[in-house]
Amino acid sequence: MTSSQPGGGALLGREAEQPAKRAGESQRQGVLTEKRMLLISDNLPFYEILVRACLDDVVVVTVQYAAWRLADLQKAIFERAGPPGGQFSSVGLLDHGESGKFCLLRELSEGGFVDLPLLLRSPELQSFFKVLAQYVRPPRDVSDFRSDIKSRIDLMACSVAAGEDGAKLIDALEELTKINWAASTDRTGCGEGVENGFDWVMETEEKLGLGSVHMDYFKEDSLRDWKHSCDPGNFSLALQAMREGHVVDMLKHGGEALQDAGILD
Repeated sequence: MTSSQPGGGALLGREAEQPAKRAGESQRQGVLTEKRMLLISDNLPFYEILVRACLDDVVVVTVQYAAWRLADLQKAIFERAGPPGGQFSSVGLLDHGESGKFCLLRELSEGGFVDLPLLLRSPELQSFFKVLAQYVRPPRDVSDFRSDIKSRIDLMACSVAAGEDGAKLIDALEELTKINWAASTDRTGCGEGVENGFDWVMETEEKLGLGSVHMDYFKEDSLRDWKHSCDPGNFSLALQAMREGHVVDMLKHGGEALQDAGILD
């Protein structure tokens, strides 16, 4: 597979971040805030809405799901965030998921899914996640990193942590990286099929009082324009509608938001 250059797609017109006041912090309207990075996959329907809904101080990497290899993704992260140095309070990954697996890049496996068997047999994938974890500031207590909600990776994909397979995958990722991984046990996103029509709660962290993570990355009013969930079935229905020519049905939820953002005329 020929890899595309990661630079342009990852930037999407957003300016490079200003240096934080200290590790994991930045300024938002004169208030000291937690600094974060979010990887948004172009594998998601109308992903542009998500990119434009991000808070101004969030470092956004737009992942070219079908074109990139892991080396391309790591390069794009480096171009946007610099070398890893614990500069973020959290790093988010946003793509499709289901129990025990989540999408990252198509070249990795059938459907682009990362699951426990793939993680265990791929040194390259293990290395990628270890480097990604180095962008997260160290936990206050390294002996209890799984309980630190101020130092975490947010896996914002549907149902990844659900069931025994989900629990084993999250445990393996945490053991590998020594960083708390927050993940969902149900549908994540907005609109039909999502609990209360809007659910960005990482249920693995509810007992720790984390709450909804959308406020850490997004402007809520803009985020609500994205009427989808991070469920692979959601995208399959969208593709089917496009193949059958039902473009109007596809756009009725997202089209107005895309027009407002200047993506569609």
